[in-house]
Amino acid sequence: MTRPLILALATLAAGSAFGFVSPVQAYDGHRYDRDPGYRRDAPPPPRHEAPPAARRGQVWVPGYWRAAGPRYVWQP
Repeated sequence: MTRPLILALATLAAGSAFGFVSPVQAYDGHRYDRDPGYRRDAPPPPRHEAPPAARRGQVWVPGYWRAAGPRYVWQP
């Protein structure tokens, strides 16, 4: 009975010691709204690509939008 209670209290104490961070400590000083590499907009919807003919031992993977500076580029 006492061992599970001690374990529960130790877990609670560790969680309270490492779980609380003040807003000043959490703010890293970086202005994400002024950073040219940071994007708030989502990429465009995926393009439709017709899959090629099936080949033995190969799997077709559709393309995706990748970030290239301040814009997105379609990666086939």
